[in-house]
Amino acid sequence: MAWWLLPLLLPIALFLGDFATGFVHWAVDTWFDEESLGRLVMIAREHHTHPTHVLHYGFLEHATLGSTIVIPVILPLWGAARLALPAAGALAFSFICLVVALCLFFGTTLHNLGHRRSRSVILRFLQRNRLLISPAYHAVHHRPPQTVRYCVVNGWADAVCDRLGLWRHLERLISRLTGAIPRRDDEDWQRNWPERLTHWQARRYGKEPPPFPSRSGQVDYSGGA
Repeated sequence: MAWWLLPLLLPIALFLGDFATGFVHWAVDTWFDEESLGRLVMIAREHHTHPTHVLHYGFLEHATLGSTIVIPVILPLWGAARLALPAAGALAFSFICLVVALCLFFGTTLHNLGHRRSRSVILRFLQRNRLLISPAYHAVHHRPPQTVRYCVVNGWADAVCDRLGLWRHLERLISRLTGAIPRRDDEDWQRNWPERLTHWQARRYGKEPPPFPSRSGQVDYSGGA
């Protein structure tokens, strides 16, 4: 396969990358708590009560959040493909893995576009044409019960996952197999966010928490910065 044909695979790769970000987002929101994934879950839950707080984190924290699945999943798949597939197939699969890994690595950064009205003409063009998520599109995820539109690159995979009810089917299957309850203590956490949020911020900054917007106790669904 000639390298110049690889861009033809880009729509497929972006769809899979979008799906991968949605899968990680759904898994973190649905099955994990602070005891299992620590700050990752704390940041995710804080984000549900105060969506714009995520804008205050640095790039390294964003990359850490988004790349959780890259090393344990994407790299082994890439290595197996290099060994098992012929050269053309390995090249195509490597390209897809690269795009998916980049979507995951920059996933939180791209997700932040759904919480900030961009001044960039280029970004607004991409958002209008569904090549990146927009605040209006992503705001639907932050409406209770916050169980749709998990994908944060361009939302292409949401059209399939939400229409087919994929996440609910997976939740029922996992519950049947393991007895685990989806979002078991999420509502309790959100009811008691002031104590937990203050505790987490004090640990994070080692001093009084910095002033964040929307600390009124009301959930901010606006998506504005």
